[in-house]
Amino acid sequence: MSFIKAIFKLLVLASVGVLVVLVLQNWMATKDYVFNRDDIAKLVKQYAGQDHEHAFTKVVVELRKRYPGRILPDEDLQWIFVNAGGWMGSMCLLHASLTEYLLLFGTAVDTSGHSGRYLVEISDTIISGTFRQWKEGTTKSEIYYPVFLLPQQVTPLFIKWVTPQLCSGLLGLGWWSMAKVSSHPPWALLWQTPCSAPRTS
Repeated sequence: MSFIKAIFKLLVLASVGVLVVLVLQNWMATKDYVFNRDDIAKLVKQYAGQDHEHAFTKVVVELRKRYPGRILPDEDLQWIFVNAGGWMGSMCLLHASLTEYLLLFGTAVDTSGHSGRYLVEISDTIISGTFRQWKEGTTKSEIYYPVFLLPQQVTPLFIKWVTPQLCSGLLGLGWWSMAKVSSHPPWALLWQTPCSAPRTS
């Protein structure tokens, strides 16, 4: 009798799990995001080819104008090292929530590594430097240059090579998008970001 109860409990738990996933998928497919990847790419492209520090400053100023209350104030912006999938760089988190994040990324050294898999649609817009990408299932890599929007669909695996002075704007949209960056910055920064740039929608 206890075996049948255990099986019944497992079936109920599995059914609830499937229902939760279906509800979340539907919500993610129909929700309005704060940021739009094409708008972010268009903004970042205006400053491509310029000195990356100058470009980053201009991008942040423009983002604050377009998305008031969504971008961290200057006193809360921090450049921190990121070592993800073997590649090394530095990032500055501008906005984060459970479903989207926006950050600036750069590196001053040659670096490479894999992207990992995650349930987030990520897009990079290159400001300076180059980005080489080898997609799973292919035998050739592609090189991307400034002004290029690099779409990365949900869940693929990439091998990345990044040259010195690569600088880009990075937007992630999807469930648990914070997972992409959560293991790298200090937890205090992650707590600070949602509190400093609260969502109102």
